[in-house]
Amino acid sequence: YYRINVFPLRLPPLRERLDDLSVLVPHFVTRHSGGLAKEVSREAWDKMRGYYWPGNIRELENVIARAALISHDSQRIEAEHLVFDGVENVGGQNDEVIPAGITLREMEKRLIIKTLKSCNGNRTHAAKALDISVRTLRNKLNEYRHNNELSEDLKMEA
Repeated sequence: YYRINVFPLRLPPLRERLDDLSVLVPHFVTRHSGGLAKEVSREAWDKMRGYYWPGNIRELENVIARAALISHDSQRIEAEHLVFDGVENVGGQNDEVIPAGITLREMEKRLIIKTLKSCNGNRTHAAKALDISVRTLRNKLNEYRHNNELSEDLKMEA
């Protein structure tokens, strides 16, 4: 590690540089489509831009490789061909509308519960997607449980 750490580079996460998608996506589409000229639908672009991208370029490449396989009979990659690892659309464009007047505490609780559900109850993945520690997530869930703010199905996951 020290041999390659002579000049450390810090790359911001992909979610902070969505403009890079316009260069990376066509490259990965070509790479994983067996040389076929596939295009990416507007809806697929919107879905990728609306995704939170907890991972980085490797995650993007995996998403595109998966989409190229799923869409093997088509000349286009559609939004339904995109299957993300972990959490879909946390903070994305297709999320539910936030009602006016909702408290910050209630919004936080909804986000935590929604993220936990989308991660199939996996606290480690949910914490990573929320950019909090597993301990913080556990404490929040215990607080909700103590105040009887969790539904029965969530008490089992939490």
